[in-house]
Amino acid sequence: MHLTWVRSRLFRNIVDSGDVAISPDVTALVGKNESGKTALLSAIYRFHPVYSKDSFDLGQEYPRWRRVPDTRSGEITEAKPITCTFELGDDDLRAVAGALGPGVVSGRSYSRSISYEGKRTVTLHVDEEAALENVYTDEEIPPALRSVLGTRSIAGALEKADGLEAAEDSGYTAADIDLFVRAARERLGENKTAWHRAVAILREREPKFFYFSDYQNLPGRIDLTDLAGQEEEPGASEIQTARALLELVGTTAGALSAEDFEERKAELEAVSNDLTQQVFEYWKQNPDLSVEIDLDKRTVHHPNGQTAVASHLDIRVKDRRHGFTNNFSARSTGFQWFFSFLAAFTAFENYPHGVVVLLDEP
Repeated sequence: MHLTWVRSRLFRNIVDSGDVAISPDVTALVGKNESGKTALLSAIYRFHPVYSKDSFDLGQEYPRWRRVPDTRSGEITEAKPITCTFELGDDDLRAVAGALGPGVVSGRSYSRSISYEGKRTVTLHVDEEAALENVYTDEEIPPALRSVLGTRSIAGALEKADGLEAAEDSGYTAADIDLFVRAARERLGENKTAWHRAVAILREREPKFFYFSDYQNLPGRIDLTDLAGQEEEPGASEIQTARALLELVGTTAGALSAEDFEERKAELEAVSNDLTQQVFEYWKQNPDLSVEIDLDKRTVHHPNGQTAVASHLDIRVKDRRHGFTNNFSARSTGFQWFFSFLAAFTAFENYPHGVVVLLDEP
């Protein structure tokens, strides 16, 4: 499915964004400072966040000049800080048809809203009668039993089938009833209606949303003790971006700081070469740059003597044209941002149903 529209209402400094059209490839939000660009990205991100379960905070994020009158009127309980509308693809329709049969979803529009209380409102047109007819046809249910069970919905037919008995001249048997009940329940799964089953399938197929801004930028000098700390969600901080960087090239802080010189040097060079190939596949502004990972040690004083202990990883960039290296943090802001984004994004770029990337001040 593809995101086609977003709308935010009564969130931070946004009263109503109106319907914002989303292009198939890139959509840019342009506006003055404090005009609501970051607020809109934050609202969109929380629709289906890729690395956290952030919810909307009524006390902190509802427009404060509206809280008293909207509480009095009841509008505050109906506020929907984010609504996303999608166009369903052929694979989405096939997924629903695989459970409920063909022709159940009408059209290709699927929309979901989230309230401050976490209530989710879904707009999806489902033909309940078509779902029931698919059961009748696929299972070859006798016309007499169809007439008794009706044609409105699977849920309604199941309710009528409950306790139904077959008379000698009814035109159907107890086995026919049992067949229908088992088939119908299999179609619905744990859901009440065909609509609920279709929504559950599509919810699982929604793309995830990834938000990235400059506060997640990779540091040029990384304390190894920080890397050994508790892992966070991808992209959540600069240190987690550093962890993602090591995962990108298939190494660990321990491997990079091995005691044996040749082993350590081989790992550092291999990682540096791999990073250079991956980063500069996309970064074309200066083809004479390469990435080098180095290890800095500090001297630890013990009663029985001094010991050199690995303490920091230094990310350095070599300029082959001018023959010098400098720390990653001394490079251009654009290069730092891109390098960091690449590291953070690779943690979930293979999510099966796609990722909507939200870039704040790219």
